[in-house]
Amino acid sequence: MCFIALALTAAATAVSVIGQVQASKAAQSRSEYEASLARGNVTRSEVAAKDALARGKRRSKDSISRGRLDTQLSKREFAQFIGIQRASAAGAGVQVNTGTARRITVDTAGVGKFEEQLIVANAAREAQGIEINAEREAYAFRTQGAAFAAEEELLKRDARSRRRALPFALAGTVLAGGAKAFGQASTFQNTIEG
Repeated sequence: MCFIALALTAAATAVSVIGQVQASKAAQSRSEYEASLARGNVTRSEVAAKDALARGKRRSKDSISRGRLDTQLSKREFAQFIGIQRASAAGAGVQVNTGTARRITVDTAGVGKFEEQLIVANAAREAQGIEINAEREAYAFRTQGAAFAAEEELLKRDARSRRRALPFALAGTVLAGGAKAFGQASTFQNTIEG
């Protein structure tokens, strides 16, 4: 009877050791896989950051280009308006190059110049805002990438830790199984002697 109990204890210990080895390998594999996913996320975050900056630069350039186009349109509109003013004054028999008619034309040209400068300044501010937002977006992606890199490192350490802990866990299982078998053998021995 004692031999059956000892054999079952040895078999249970062996099965437990095999189970621990398999569980440890599975946990290591899972940690290594999750670390590789985190590494991929780091790469994707950096690509997204670069893309955000590139999109920001394109949109910024587009804003400046629109500002230049709007400036040209404004120049045309004001030139047409001045032409209408001069034609109206000339049609009324007023000398357009002197006196009040000339001052009105000069004032209108000044307003047109001011509007051109305003358009350019607004385009520059819009472009700057776009670039700042792109930099913020890139910073957010890079921060996220840093978090993924930290996660990757933790997962790699977890895998190494599990690999290093396995022999100790196995030794504990074998010793516990041996102690149980020894206890059973002692009990059987005492029963026979007693």
